Amino acid sequence: MTWKNILKIDMKEARRLGEKYAPEEMGRRSVQTFLPITRDNEMMSELERRVQSVKSAPPGLQRRSALQLLRDAAERAGMPDASTKSLAEISNFVREMKVRSKGNQSNSGTAA
Repeated sequence: MTWKNILKIDMKEARRLGEKYAPEEMGRRSVQTFLPITRDNEMMSELERRVQSVKSAPPGLQRRSALQLLRDAAERAGMPDASTKSLAEISNFVREMKVRSKGNQSNSGTAA
C-alpha cells in the first residue's frame, strides 16, 4: 500500500487547491525545487555523506531519522518530491548530478 492510498488524496486536486489558496508558496516551491545542484560542491558532499550515514545506520529509528535528513538535503539540492523517495532513488539522483557536474566542468574548460 502506498502513501497515496493511505492518504487517499488526488495529487492533481492538491496542486490545484495549492495554486488557488497559496500561489506564492507554490511558485516559490517550484522555483526552489528545480535549482541545479551543480551550483554548490558542498551540497554534493553533504548528500554523499548523508547517503553513507543512512547505509551505516542501524535499522529502526536511527535509520529512519538518517533517511529523513537525507531527504531534506536532497530536496534542498533540487530533487523534486524528495520526501517520498527511497534511498536507492536518492542515491541515483546524487550519482546523476555528480556525472552532470563533472560534464559541465569539462565542457566549460574546453569552451574557451
